[in-house]
Amino acid sequence: MKLLFWFCFFAVGYTLIGYPLWLWVLAKVRPKPVRKQCPSCPEDLPTVSVIVVVRNEAGRIERRLTNLLEQTYPPSK
Repeated sequence: MKLLFWFCFFAVGYTLIGYPLWLWVLAKVRPKPVRKQCPSCPEDLPTVSVIVVVRNEAGRIERRLTNLLEQTYPPSK
């Protein structure tokens, strides 16, 4: 019975503390992959759809649409 207790104790301890600690160590040790982005290459950007959900928002819709149109994301995307 003691063996089962200690097995469960370490299993729960590893799940709650050990595994997150292991992931943190791996994140610090392994180098992060460098993503090369070209700001002037809009063909690399994904296509984006914007959904504006409004209901009884007549006072705010104009500001939201203006804000949406002022984005720097390429309009073709």
